[in-house]
Amino acid sequence: MTGTHMMLHEIIEEHHERIGHIRKYYPYFKLAETSFTQFKDGKYSRLDMGYILLAVLRFFIEENNFKEKEVLYSEYETFVTALLRRDFECYLEEEENKELVSYIFDKITNEGKPFRYDYFDPADRKQKTIRMRLIKSSIQDGAVRYSITSEAVEFYLDTKEIKEESTISVEQLLLEKLINSQNFRQGAEVVRRINNEVSRLQSRKNEVLRILGQDVFEGVRAYEEFLDTGMRWFEEEQHLFRKNSELIHKALERAAQDEASGEYTSQYYRAMDDIYALELELKKAVQKHSELLTACTQLQKQADERILKARVQSLRSSFDFRQAVSRMMERDRADLLGELIRPLANLKIRKSFYLPNLDHLLTYRPDQQETGEKIGEQVEETYIYEDEAIEQRIYDNFEILLSELFHWLRQKKEFTLKEWNGYLEEKYTERLFRNGDYYTFLIHICLKEEYRVREVRKNPDTFFEEIMNAFLDKSGNRLYEDLAFAVRKDSGVSLQILGLFEVTNLIFERRDMDGQP
Repeated sequence: MTGTHMMLHEIIEEHHERIGHIRKYYPYFKLAETSFTQFKDGKYSRLDMGYILLAVLRFFIEENNFKEKEVLYSEYETFVTALLRRDFECYLEEEENKELVSYIFDKITNEGKPFRYDYFDPADRKQKTIRMRLIKSSIQDGAVRYSITSEAVEFYLDTKEIKEESTISVEQLLLEKLINSQNFRQGAEVVRRINNEVSRLQSRKNEVLRILGQDVFEGVRAYEEFLDTGMRWFEEEQHLFRKNSELIHKALERAAQDEASGEYTSQYYRAMDDIYALELELKKAVQKHSELLTACTQLQKQADERILKARVQSLRSSFDFRQAVSRMMERDRADLLGELIRPLANLKIRKSFYLPNLDHLLTYRPDQQETGEKIGEQVEETYIYEDEAIEQRIYDNFEILLSELFHWLRQKKEFTLKEWNGYLEEKYTERLFRNGDYYTFLIHICLKEEYRVREVRKNPDTFFEEIMNAFLDKSGNRLYEDLAFAVRKDSGVSLQILGLFEVTNLIFERRDMDGQP
Protein backbone atom coordinates (compact mmCIF):
# COMPACT_ATOMS: atom_id res chain seq x y z
CA MET A 1 0.00 0.00 0.00
CA THR A 2 1.47 3.32 -1.05
CA GLY A 3 1.77 6.32 1.21
CA THR A 4 -1.15 8.08 -0.51
CA HIS A 5 -3.45 5.06 -0.07
CA MET A 6 -2.47 4.76 3.60
CA MET A 7 -3.24 8.43 4.12
CA LEU A 8 -6.67 8.07 2.47
CA HIS A 9 -7.40 5.00 4.57
CA GLU A 10 -6.67 6.94 7.76
CA ILE A 11 -8.78 9.88 6.62
CA ILE A 12 -11.84 7.94 5.46
CA GLU A 13 -11.99 4.52 7.09
CA GLU A 14 -10.77 5.57 10.53
CA HIS A 15 -12.75 8.80 10.80
CA HIS A 16 -15.73 7.23 12.59
CA GLU A 17 -13.46 5.58 15.15
CA ARG A 18 -11.58 8.82 15.80
CA ILE A 19 -14.85 10.72 16.28
CA GLY A 20 -15.86 8.02 18.75
CA HIS A 21 -12.78 8.81 20.85
CA ILE A 22 -13.34 12.56 20.58
CA ARG A 23 -17.04 12.43 21.50
CA LYS A 24 -16.45 12.18 25.25
CA TYR A 25 -14.80 15.62 25.29
CA TYR A 26 -17.63 17.39 23.44
CA PRO A 27 -19.95 18.00 26.46
CA TYR A 28 -17.10 19.51 28.48
CA PHE A 29 -16.24 22.15 25.89
CA LYS A 30 -19.94 22.71 25.19
CA LEU A 31 -20.50 23.40 28.89
CA ALA A 32 -17.25 25.35 29.28
CA GLU A 33 -18.69 27.84 26.77
CA THR A 34 -21.72 28.29 29.03
CA SER A 35 -21.52 31.87 30.16
CA PHE A 36 -23.03 32.89 33.45
CA THR A 37 -23.23 36.41 32.02
CA GLN A 38 -26.60 35.49 30.49
CA PHE A 39 -27.96 34.31 33.83
CA LYS A 40 -29.29 36.94 36.25
CA ASP A 41 -27.75 39.77 34.20
CA GLY A 42 -24.20 38.47 34.67
CA LYS A 43 -24.34 38.41 38.45
CA TYR A 44 -22.39 35.12 38.55
CA SER A 45 -20.01 35.69 35.61
CA ARG A 46 -16.99 34.87 37.80
CA LEU A 47 -18.06 31.22 38.12
CA ASP A 48 -16.17 28.63 36.01
CA MET A 49 -18.49 25.97 34.59
CA GLY A 50 -15.57 23.74 33.48
CA TYR A 51 -14.22 23.49 37.02
CA ILE A 52 -17.69 22.96 38.48
CA LEU A 53 -18.39 20.16 35.96
CA LEU A 54 -15.21 18.23 36.83
CA ALA A 55 -15.94 18.61 40.54
CA VAL A 56 -19.49 17.30 40.10
CA LEU A 57 -18.27 14.31 38.05
CA ARG A 58 -15.75 13.44 40.78
CA PHE A 59 -18.53 13.68 43.37
CA PHE A 60 -20.72 11.27 41.39
CA ILE A 61 -17.82 8.80 40.92
CA GLU A 62 -17.22 8.84 44.68
CA GLU A 63 -20.89 8.25 45.51
CA ASN A 64 -21.79 5.81 42.70
CA ASN A 65 -18.68 3.66 42.53
CA PHE A 66 -16.80 3.86 45.80
CA LYS A 67 -19.80 4.19 48.12
CA GLU A 68 -21.95 2.16 45.69
CA LYS A 69 -25.08 4.28 46.00
CA GLU A 70 -27.01 6.60 43.72
CA VAL A 71 -27.32 10.33 44.40
CA LEU A 72 -30.40 12.26 45.46
CA TYR A 73 -30.81 15.80 44.21
CA SER A 74 -30.57 17.09 47.79
CA GLU A 75 -27.11 15.49 48.13
CA TYR A 76 -25.98 17.11 44.88
CA GLU A 77 -27.37 20.44 46.07
CA THR A 78 -25.44 20.20 49.34
CA PHE A 79 -22.19 19.41 47.53
CA VAL A 80 -22.45 22.22 44.94
CA THR A 81 -23.51 24.74 47.60
CA ALA A 82 -20.39 23.91 49.65
CA LEU A 83 -18.25 24.13 46.49
CA LEU A 84 -19.59 27.58 45.55
CA ARG A 85 -18.99 28.91 49.04
CA ARG A 86 -15.51 27.38 49.43
CA ASP A 87 -13.99 28.04 46.01
CA PHE A 88 -15.87 31.13 44.81
CA GLU A 89 -16.93 32.71 48.13
CA CYS A 90 -20.48 32.70 46.78
CA TYR A 91 -22.75 33.09 49.81
CA LEU A 92 -26.38 33.47 48.77
CA GLU A 93 -29.83 33.50 50.29
CA GLU A 94 -31.57 30.12 50.31
CA GLU A 95 -33.96 30.74 47.41
CA GLU A 96 -31.30 32.40 45.23
CA ASN A 97 -28.85 29.60 45.96
CA LYS A 98 -31.43 26.95 45.00
CA GLU A 99 -32.05 28.74 41.72
CA LEU A 100 -28.33 28.91 40.87
CA VAL A 101 -27.69 25.26 41.81
CA SER A 102 -30.70 24.21 39.73
CA TYR A 103 -29.40 26.23 36.75
CA ILE A 104 -26.02 24.44 36.96
CA PHE A 105 -27.74 21.03 37.21
CA ASP A 106 -29.93 21.74 34.18
CA LYS A 107 -26.85 22.65 32.14
CA ILE A 108 -24.85 19.55 33.16
CA THR A 109 -27.81 17.23 32.46
CA ASN A 110 -28.70 19.25 29.33
CA GLU A 111 -32.24 19.54 30.73
CA GLY A 112 -32.68 15.77 30.57
CA LYS A 113 -31.68 15.44 26.90
CA PRO A 114 -28.45 13.88 25.58
CA PHE A 115 -25.73 16.05 24.11
CA ARG A 116 -25.87 15.66 20.32
CA TYR A 117 -22.84 15.99 18.07
CA ASP A 118 -23.41 15.90 14.29
CA TYR A 119 -20.60 14.88 11.96
CA PHE A 120 -20.09 13.67 8.40
CA ASP A 121 -19.00 10.04 7.92
CA PRO A 122 -17.00 9.85 4.65
CA ALA A 123 -17.16 6.03 4.61
CA ASP A 124 -20.97 5.97 4.44
CA ARG A 125 -21.22 9.43 2.82
CA LYS A 126 -23.94 10.67 5.15
CA GLN A 127 -24.49 12.81 8.21
CA LYS A 128 -24.49 10.98 11.55
CA THR A 129 -25.26 11.93 15.13
CA ILE A 130 -23.46 10.92 18.30
CA ARG A 131 -25.37 11.12 21.58
CA MET A 132 -23.84 11.34 25.02
CA ARG A 133 -25.11 11.88 28.54
CA LEU A 134 -23.10 12.83 31.62
CA ILE A 135 -25.72 12.13 34.27
CA LYS A 136 -28.67 9.73 34.01
CA SER A 137 -31.69 9.34 36.29
CA SER A 138 -33.96 6.58 37.53
CA ILE A 139 -36.93 6.32 39.90
CA GLN A 140 -36.49 4.08 42.94
CA ASP A 141 -38.87 3.86 45.90
CA GLY A 142 -40.74 6.92 44.62
CA ALA A 143 -37.63 9.13 44.52
CA VAL A 144 -35.53 10.29 41.57
CA ARG A 145 -31.92 9.14 41.88
CA TYR A 146 -28.98 10.11 39.69
CA SER A 147 -25.81 8.34 38.58
CA ILE A 148 -22.87 9.05 36.30
CA THR A 149 -22.69 7.43 32.85
CA SER A 150 -19.84 5.29 31.51
CA GLU A 151 -18.94 8.00 28.95
CA ALA A 152 -18.57 10.57 31.74
CA VAL A 153 -16.36 8.19 33.77
CA GLU A 154 -14.20 7.55 30.70
CA PHE A 155 -13.90 11.29 30.06
CA TYR A 156 -12.95 12.05 33.68
CA LEU A 157 -10.30 9.31 33.77
CA ASP A 158 -8.81 10.48 30.46
CA THR A 159 -8.27 14.00 31.81
CA LYS A 160 -5.47 12.74 34.08
CA GLU A 161 -2.82 10.06 33.54
CA ILE A 162 -3.36 7.40 36.19
CA LYS A 163 -0.10 6.77 38.05
CA GLU A 164 -1.09 6.46 41.70
CA GLU A 165 -3.97 4.10 40.93
CA SER A 166 -4.22 0.65 39.42
CA THR A 167 -4.86 0.81 35.69
CA ILE A 168 -6.71 -2.51 35.92
CA SER A 169 -8.99 -1.17 38.69
CA VAL A 170 -9.69 2.00 36.71
CA GLU A 171 -10.61 -0.01 33.61
CA GLN A 172 -12.87 -2.26 35.68
CA LEU A 173 -14.59 0.83 37.07
CA LEU A 174 -15.43 1.77 33.49
CA LEU A 175 -16.41 -1.85 32.72
CA GLU A 176 -18.95 -1.83 35.58
CA LYS A 177 -20.61 1.27 34.12
CA LEU A 178 -20.75 -0.28 30.62
CA ILE A 179 -22.35 -3.49 31.95
CA ASN A 180 -24.96 -1.52 33.89
CA SER A 181 -25.78 0.49 30.75
CA GLN A 182 -25.95 -2.81 28.76
CA ASN A 183 -23.18 -1.70 26.40
CA PHE A 184 -21.64 -5.17 26.34
CA ARG A 185 -19.72 -4.73 23.08
CA GLN A 186 -17.68 -1.79 24.32
CA GLY A 187 -17.25 -3.66 27.61
CA ALA A 188 -15.45 -6.45 25.73
CA GLU A 189 -13.02 -3.84 24.37
CA VAL A 190 -12.33 -2.65 27.92
CA VAL A 191 -11.58 -6.24 29.03
CA ARG A 192 -9.14 -6.60 26.15
CA ARG A 193 -7.33 -3.50 27.44
CA ILE A 194 -7.23 -5.16 30.87
CA ASN A 195 -5.66 -8.26 29.27
CA ASN A 196 -3.06 -6.06 27.60
CA GLU A 197 -2.21 -4.49 30.96
CA VAL A 198 -1.86 -7.95 32.57
CA SER A 199 0.43 -9.01 29.71
CA ARG A 200 2.51 -5.85 30.27
CA LEU A 201 2.89 -6.72 33.95
CA GLN A 202 3.95 -10.26 32.97
CA SER A 203 6.64 -8.82 30.69
CA ARG A 204 7.74 -6.43 33.42
CA LYS A 205 8.00 -9.35 35.85
CA ASN A 206 10.33 -11.17 33.42
CA GLU A 207 12.38 -8.00 33.01
CA VAL A 208 12.78 -7.67 36.79
CA LEU A 209 13.96 -11.28 36.99
CA ARG A 210 16.52 -10.62 34.24
CA ILE A 211 17.85 -7.53 36.05
CA LEU A 212 18.16 -9.54 39.28
CA GLY A 213 20.38 -12.04 37.43
CA GLN A 214 22.70 -9.30 36.16
CA ASP A 215 22.86 -6.76 38.98
CA VAL A 216 21.36 -7.61 42.35
CA PHE A 217 21.25 -4.02 43.59
CA GLU A 218 19.51 -2.70 40.47
CA GLY A 219 17.28 -5.77 40.49
CA VAL A 220 16.19 -5.14 44.07
CA ARG A 221 15.24 -1.55 43.20
CA ALA A 222 13.30 -2.72 40.13
CA TYR A 223 11.62 -5.46 42.17
CA GLU A 224 10.47 -3.05 44.90
CA GLU A 225 9.18 -0.58 42.29
CA PHE A 226 7.32 -3.40 40.54
CA LEU A 227 5.63 -4.47 43.78
CA ASP A 228 4.74 -0.87 44.69
CA THR A 229 3.32 0.21 41.31
CA GLY A 230 1.80 -3.00 40.00
CA MET A 231 1.21 -5.63 42.64
CA ARG A 232 -0.17 -3.80 45.66
CA TRP A 233 -3.62 -3.54 43.99
CA PHE A 234 -4.15 -7.30 43.60
CA GLU A 235 -6.80 -7.64 46.31
CA GLU A 236 -8.82 -4.67 45.02
CA GLU A 237 -8.54 -5.93 41.43
CA GLN A 238 -9.71 -9.43 42.40
CA HIS A 239 -12.72 -7.90 44.21
CA LEU A 240 -13.67 -5.90 41.10
CA PHE A 241 -13.28 -9.00 38.91
CA ARG A 242 -15.75 -10.88 41.12
CA LYS A 243 -18.17 -7.93 41.13
CA ASN A 244 -18.19 -7.59 37.32
CA SER A 245 -18.54 -11.36 36.90
CA GLU A 246 -21.66 -11.21 39.07
CA LEU A 247 -23.07 -8.37 36.94
CA ILE A 248 -22.57 -10.42 33.76
CA HIS A 249 -24.20 -13.42 35.45
CA LYS A 250 -27.26 -11.27 36.29
CA ALA A 251 -27.39 -10.03 32.69
CA LEU A 252 -27.44 -13.66 31.48
CA GLU A 253 -30.24 -14.44 33.95
CA ARG A 254 -32.32 -11.55 32.61
CA ALA A 255 -31.67 -12.75 29.05
CA ALA A 256 -32.82 -16.25 30.06
CA GLN A 257 -36.07 -14.76 31.41
CA ASP A 258 -36.61 -12.95 28.09
CA GLU A 259 -35.97 -16.22 26.27
CA ALA A 260 -38.54 -17.99 28.47
CA SER A 261 -41.11 -15.32 27.63
CA GLY A 262 -40.55 -15.96 23.93
CA GLU A 263 -39.34 -12.46 23.03
CA TYR A 264 -37.02 -13.15 20.09
CA THR A 265 -35.72 -10.20 18.08
CA SER A 266 -32.59 -9.52 16.10
CA GLN A 267 -31.59 -7.03 18.79
CA TYR A 268 -32.03 -9.77 21.41
CA TYR A 269 -29.71 -12.15 19.55
CA ARG A 270 -27.08 -9.43 19.07
CA ALA A 271 -27.23 -8.62 22.77
CA MET A 272 -26.81 -12.30 23.68
CA ASP A 273 -23.76 -12.57 21.40
CA ASP A 274 -22.25 -9.47 23.01
CA ILE A 275 -22.89 -10.81 26.54
CA TYR A 276 -21.28 -14.17 25.76
CA ALA A 277 -18.30 -12.46 24.10
CA LEU A 278 -17.86 -10.22 27.15
CA GLU A 279 -18.14 -13.19 29.52
CA LEU A 280 -15.48 -15.09 27.54
CA GLU A 281 -13.10 -12.12 27.55
CA LEU A 282 -13.59 -11.59 31.29
CA LYS A 283 -12.89 -15.27 32.03
CA LYS A 284 -9.63 -14.94 30.08
CA ALA A 285 -8.75 -11.83 32.07
CA VAL A 286 -9.47 -13.54 35.41
CA GLN A 287 -7.34 -16.54 34.42
CA LYS A 288 -4.43 -14.37 33.23
CA HIS A 289 -4.68 -12.25 36.37
CA SER A 290 -4.51 -15.38 38.57
CA GLU A 291 -1.51 -16.63 36.58
CA LEU A 292 0.16 -13.27 37.12
CA LEU A 293 -0.43 -13.56 40.87
CA THR A 294 1.17 -17.03 40.88
CA ALA A 295 4.11 -15.79 38.78
CA CYS A 296 4.66 -12.87 41.18
CA THR A 297 4.68 -15.25 44.15
CA GLN A 298 7.39 -17.29 42.39
CA LEU A 299 9.21 -14.05 41.58
CA GLN A 300 9.34 -13.20 45.27
CA LYS A 301 10.89 -16.58 46.06
CA GLN A 302 13.42 -16.24 43.21
CA ALA A 303 14.29 -12.72 44.30
CA ASP A 304 14.89 -13.86 47.89
CA GLU A 305 17.13 -16.71 46.66
CA ARG A 306 19.23 -14.44 44.44
CA ILE A 307 19.55 -11.76 47.12
CA LEU A 308 20.71 -14.40 49.64
CA LYS A 309 23.22 -15.81 47.13
CA ALA A 310 24.59 -12.32 46.48
CA ARG A 311 24.99 -11.73 50.20
CA VAL A 312 26.90 -15.00 50.63
CA GLN A 313 29.20 -14.15 47.73
CA SER A 314 29.88 -10.72 49.19
CA LEU A 315 31.28 -12.42 52.37
CA ARG A 316 34.47 -13.66 50.68
CA SER A 317 37.60 -13.93 52.91
CA SER A 318 40.03 -11.06 52.44
CA PHE A 319 43.79 -10.86 53.02
CA ASP A 320 45.49 -8.00 54.94
CA PHE A 321 48.98 -7.59 53.49
CA ARG A 322 50.11 -5.05 56.12
CA GLN A 323 49.17 -7.34 58.95
CA ALA A 324 50.97 -10.26 57.26
CA VAL A 325 54.21 -8.21 56.85
CA SER A 326 54.07 -7.16 60.52
CA ARG A 327 53.83 -10.78 61.62
CA MET A 328 56.79 -11.78 59.39
CA MET A 329 58.88 -9.05 60.94
CA GLU A 330 57.92 -10.12 64.46
CA ARG A 331 58.96 -13.72 63.65
CA ASP A 332 61.95 -12.62 61.56
CA ARG A 333 60.79 -14.87 58.70
CA ALA A 334 61.65 -13.13 55.40
CA ASP A 335 61.29 -16.45 53.55
CA LEU A 336 57.53 -16.27 54.00
CA LEU A 337 57.48 -13.49 51.39
CA GLY A 338 57.82 -16.26 48.81
CA GLU A 339 54.43 -17.63 49.84
CA LEU A 340 52.91 -14.27 48.94
CA ILE A 341 54.63 -13.98 45.58
CA ARG A 342 54.25 -17.57 44.40
CA PRO A 343 50.46 -17.45 43.64
CA LEU A 344 50.98 -14.30 41.59
CA ALA A 345 53.84 -15.83 39.64
CA ASN A 346 51.98 -19.06 38.85
CA LEU A 347 48.70 -17.83 37.37
CA LYS A 348 46.66 -20.38 35.41
CA ILE A 349 45.98 -18.68 32.10
CA ARG A 350 44.95 -21.77 30.13
CA LYS A 351 41.17 -22.30 29.90
CA SER A 352 39.37 -25.64 29.79
CA PHE A 353 35.93 -26.79 28.71
CA TYR A 354 33.84 -29.19 30.76
CA LEU A 355 32.94 -31.97 28.29
CA PRO A 356 29.66 -33.12 29.98
CA ASN A 357 28.24 -29.70 29.04
CA LEU A 358 28.04 -31.00 25.44
CA ASP A 359 25.12 -33.21 26.50
CA HIS A 360 23.24 -30.17 27.75
CA LEU A 361 23.87 -28.31 24.47
CA LEU A 362 22.61 -31.24 22.37
CA THR A 363 19.43 -31.76 24.43
CA TYR A 364 18.60 -28.05 24.91
CA ARG A 365 15.25 -27.00 23.51
CA PRO A 366 14.41 -23.28 23.50
CA ASP A 367 10.97 -22.28 24.79
CA GLN A 368 8.43 -21.82 22.06
CA GLN A 369 7.32 -18.27 21.64
CA GLU A 370 3.73 -17.51 22.56
CA THR A 371 1.69 -16.90 19.43
CA GLY A 372 -0.95 -14.24 19.49
CA GLU A 373 -4.60 -14.98 18.84
CA LYS A 374 -5.74 -14.12 15.33
CA ILE A 375 -8.84 -11.97 15.29
CA GLY A 376 -10.71 -11.76 12.04
CA GLU A 377 -12.21 -8.61 10.65
CA GLN A 378 -15.35 -7.68 12.54
CA VAL A 379 -18.26 -5.79 11.07
CA GLU A 380 -19.53 -3.02 13.28
CA GLU A 381 -23.27 -3.15 13.82
CA THR A 382 -25.55 -0.26 14.63
CA TYR A 383 -26.01 0.13 18.39
CA ILE A 384 -29.30 1.55 19.68
CA TYR A 385 -28.64 3.72 22.72
CA GLU A 386 -30.98 3.67 25.69
CA ASP A 387 -32.11 7.28 25.21
CA GLU A 388 -32.88 6.56 21.53
CA ALA A 389 -35.09 3.63 22.53
CA ILE A 390 -36.88 5.78 25.13
CA GLU A 391 -37.37 8.57 22.61
CA GLN A 392 -38.83 6.15 20.05
CA ARG A 393 -41.18 4.73 22.70
CA ILE A 394 -42.44 8.24 23.55
CA TYR A 395 -43.04 8.98 19.86
CA ASP A 396 -44.99 5.72 19.40
CA ASN A 397 -47.17 6.26 22.48
CA PHE A 398 -47.84 9.91 21.60
CA GLU A 399 -48.91 8.91 18.09
CA ILE A 400 -51.44 6.42 19.51
CA LEU A 401 -52.89 9.01 21.88
CA LEU A 402 -53.01 11.66 19.13
CA SER A 403 -54.84 9.28 16.84
CA GLU A 404 -57.46 8.61 19.52
CA LEU A 405 -57.75 12.32 20.39
CA PHE A 406 -58.24 13.42 16.78
CA HIS A 407 -60.80 10.64 16.29
CA TRP A 408 -62.86 11.95 19.24
CA LEU A 409 -62.50 15.57 18.16
CA ARG A 410 -64.01 14.69 14.77
CA GLN A 411 -66.85 12.76 16.44
CA LYS A 412 -67.66 15.16 19.27
CA LYS A 413 -67.85 18.93 19.53
CA GLU A 414 -66.77 18.93 23.19
CA PHE A 415 -65.82 16.30 25.74
CA THR A 416 -64.02 16.06 29.06
CA LEU A 417 -60.89 14.18 30.04
CA LYS A 418 -63.02 11.93 32.25
CA GLU A 419 -65.14 10.88 29.27
CA TRP A 420 -62.07 10.29 27.11
CA ASN A 421 -60.40 8.27 29.88
CA GLY A 422 -63.45 6.01 30.04
CA TYR A 423 -63.13 5.33 26.31
CA LEU A 424 -59.37 4.69 26.58
CA GLU A 425 -59.78 2.39 29.58
CA GLU A 426 -62.39 0.33 27.73
CA LYS A 427 -60.13 0.01 24.69
CA TYR A 428 -56.67 -0.34 26.28
CA THR A 429 -57.59 -1.46 29.84
CA GLU A 430 -56.41 0.29 33.00
CA ARG A 431 -52.77 -0.54 32.13
CA LEU A 432 -52.78 2.67 30.10
CA PHE A 433 -52.93 4.71 33.32
CA ARG A 434 -49.77 2.98 34.62
CA ASN A 435 -47.82 4.27 31.62
CA GLY A 436 -45.86 7.44 32.42
CA ASP A 437 -46.02 8.58 28.78
CA TYR A 438 -49.77 9.12 29.17
CA TYR A 439 -49.23 11.75 31.87
CA THR A 440 -46.40 13.29 29.89
CA PHE A 441 -48.83 13.60 26.97
CA LEU A 442 -51.32 15.49 29.17
CA ILE A 443 -48.60 17.83 30.46
CA HIS A 444 -47.40 18.67 26.93
CA ILE A 445 -50.86 19.22 25.53
CA CYS A 446 -51.62 21.72 28.33
CA LEU A 447 -48.65 23.91 27.40
CA LYS A 448 -50.84 25.75 24.88
CA GLU A 449 -54.50 26.64 25.12
CA GLU A 450 -55.31 26.22 21.42
CA TYR A 451 -53.98 24.15 18.50
CA ARG A 452 -54.58 24.66 14.78
CA VAL A 453 -53.31 21.80 12.66
CA ARG A 454 -52.66 23.97 9.61
CA GLU A 455 -50.40 26.32 11.60
CA VAL A 456 -48.69 23.39 13.30
CA ARG A 457 -47.88 21.97 9.87
CA LYS A 458 -46.24 25.24 8.86
CA ASN A 459 -44.29 26.04 12.01
CA PRO A 460 -44.21 23.57 14.92
CA ASP A 461 -42.73 25.43 17.87
CA THR A 462 -42.98 22.89 20.72
CA PHE A 463 -41.90 19.29 21.25
CA PHE A 464 -45.55 18.20 21.24
CA GLU A 465 -46.26 19.97 17.94
CA GLU A 466 -43.19 18.34 16.36
CA ILE A 467 -44.58 14.92 17.26
CA MET A 468 -48.00 15.98 15.98
CA ASN A 469 -46.45 17.06 12.69
CA ALA A 470 -44.52 13.78 12.39
CA PHE A 471 -47.74 11.85 13.08
CA LEU A 472 -49.60 13.70 10.32
CA ASP A 473 -46.71 13.10 7.88
CA LYS A 474 -46.60 9.44 8.77
CA SER A 475 -50.34 8.83 8.55
CA GLY A 476 -50.71 10.78 5.31
CA ASN A 477 -54.26 11.49 6.39
CA ARG A 478 -55.66 14.90 5.32
CA LEU A 479 -58.84 14.56 7.39
CA TYR A 480 -57.24 16.58 10.16
CA GLU A 481 -55.79 19.42 8.06
CA ASP A 482 -58.63 21.82 8.97
CA LEU A 483 -58.88 20.69 12.58
CA ALA A 484 -58.56 23.19 15.43
CA PHE A 485 -59.22 22.56 19.11
CA ALA A 486 -58.83 24.17 22.50
CA VAL A 487 -57.81 22.68 25.87
CA ARG A 488 -59.36 24.18 29.01
CA LYS A 489 -58.77 23.25 32.61
CA ASP A 490 -61.81 22.61 34.79
CA SER A 491 -60.37 23.95 38.05
CA GLY A 492 -63.40 22.85 40.06
CA VAL A 493 -63.11 19.14 39.23
CA SER A 494 -60.15 16.77 39.64
CA LEU A 495 -59.83 13.10 38.73
CA GLN A 496 -58.49 10.26 40.90
CA ILE A 497 -56.87 7.63 38.68
CA LEU A 498 -56.23 4.12 40.05
CA GLY A 499 -56.34 5.60 43.55
CA LEU A 500 -52.78 6.84 43.03
CA PHE A 501 -52.83 9.90 40.76
CA GLU A 502 -54.94 13.03 41.01
CA VAL A 503 -55.11 15.15 37.85
CA THR A 504 -57.07 18.23 36.86
CA ASN A 505 -60.07 17.48 34.66
CA LEU A 506 -59.67 18.92 31.15
CA ILE A 507 -62.23 20.01 28.56
CA PHE A 508 -61.41 19.44 24.87
CA GLU A 509 -63.38 21.68 22.51
CA ARG A 510 -63.35 21.48 18.70
CA ARG A 511 -63.23 24.88 17.01
CA ASP A 512 -63.42 26.34 13.53
CA MET A 513 -60.28 27.56 11.80
CA ASP A 514 -61.10 31.15 12.76
CA GLY A 515 -60.94 30.16 16.43
CA GLN A 516 -64.69 30.26 17.13
CA PRO A 517 -66.28 27.41 19.16
